[in-house]
Amino acid sequence: IELESPLPGGTMGHQMASSFLHQGDLWMTAIYVAPGPEGLTSVWVIRSEDNGETWELREVAHPIGNRIGFSETALCHNGRGEIIAVMRSGHGGTYNTYQSFSSDGGRTWSPPEDTGIWGYPCNVIRLKDGRLLCTYGYRRDAMGIRAVLSSDGGHTWDLENEIVLRADGR
Repeated sequence: IELESPLPGGTMGHQMASSFLHQGDLWMTAIYVAPGPEGLTSVWVIRSEDNGETWELREVAHPIGNRIGFSETALCHNGRGEIIAVMRSGHGGTYNTYQSFSSDGGRTWSPPEDTGIWGYPCNVIRLKDGRLLCTYGYRRDAMGIRAVLSSDGGHTWDLENEIVLRADGR
């Protein structure tokens, strides 16, 4: 399938298994666009509402000013009628995770918001009990993999009870 792109640079996908979403006739995957003039990346989704017959691009997160760009995105249905996009940011070296929500199947997205989660890249899944689990690489001392839970569809994360899955990285 050839898709005409209005995007200014090359595009990249990331951890495609976690960024690919399928529900009924809706298919979607997240991509990010190589740095633009400001040197920042933005996140888009390639989506189809007709089981892959036609496709379109929709922007999820545009860089904030000239200081925060977005990439490496995971998508998940949150069980509340929304799709959550959890994204790596480049924020003055802090690399907090940002997120956006769509309540219309990925046509439009809320402005990106800082989750308070430090780490990258992230993955997010919905557990059988309805909570969301966000896992992420932790690249500070005691490097490894950490996780946090959300009981409200990803609108807030239980940062006080961060789970250390591994702390043996070098």
